[in-house]
Amino acid sequence: GSFDKCIYALDANSGALLLRHTTEGAFYSSATSSAGLVLCANLKGQVFAFEAEAFKLVWSVEVGHAIFASLRVDEAAGIVLVGAVDGLLRALSLGDGSQLWACDSGGPIFATPCVHRLNSGGSVYYAGSQAGHVLCVSANGLPLWRARGPGGGHSAPSTFGELLIVGSADGALLVLSATSGAELATIQLPGAVHSSPVVYSSRSLVLVGCRDNSLYCFKLTTAGSRPGRQAHDEPLDGACSPAVELDIADAAERSRQARLLVLSRVLGNLTRVPPSGEIARPRNHDN
Repeated sequence: GSFDKCIYALDANSGALLLRHTTEGAFYSSATSSAGLVLCANLKGQVFAFEAEAFKLVWSVEVGHAIFASLRVDEAAGIVLVGAVDGLLRALSLGDGSQLWACDSGGPIFATPCVHRLNSGGSVYYAGSQAGHVLCVSANGLPLWRARGPGGGHSAPSTFGELLIVGSADGALLVLSATSGAELATIQLPGAVHSSPVVYSSRSLVLVGCRDNSLYCFKLTTAGSRPGRQAHDEPLDGACSPAVELDIADAAERSRQARLLVLSRVLGNLTRVPPSGEIARPRNHDN
């Protein structure tokens, strides 16, 4: 999608134009593909699904409100997740675009929703809102919890096992329990975090960009099981949450980063890593 209100398809090998489809709104979000379809949404609130091979429009619907967030598909459930500025997280049928359910996040949604596959089977969905909340929704559209996170922003939630990681416009990087919304750790960066955290699962690393023009790399470590501070309005159960620490990564990763955060807060306790801890300043390559 483009700001000229058109959807384009190009040949990946030659760049030749294969499709140009005019719509009624500009495109801010990225297209996504699933089950042989290419899906995209525009600022007019229109959602489109094209056949990936034939470039034929399969269906289109309009939700009535601007869509800045990219679409997210749960192919196993046949659901397309749509977050819009009216604060509703909608589930559309992947087959025909009909609305299956809608859940209020409490504020405009600019961040792409997250699909989390459960070990027991099925999925839950997460959406961040400009009201400073992270919403967890069941596969049938029922709200499970709403965590009170700082600020708002465009950072899409990411999951790592039973952890949910999300950035904030006020510079916070939060680690929440994916099952209960309990806050397990918070890191304060020196600039806004509008980018989405990327999880390197095999090494338990989290990478995120910051508005201070730096890329940060953290290592996730667990510190046993003990009660976590509940950050949501109504706990689902009384289960304990593991403490989580965000440490600077090993030397090999450290050498590849412009700067690394050394200040972490675990369950309300402020610690420095390493003890001498200051944030490493990147070199000025202009001099």
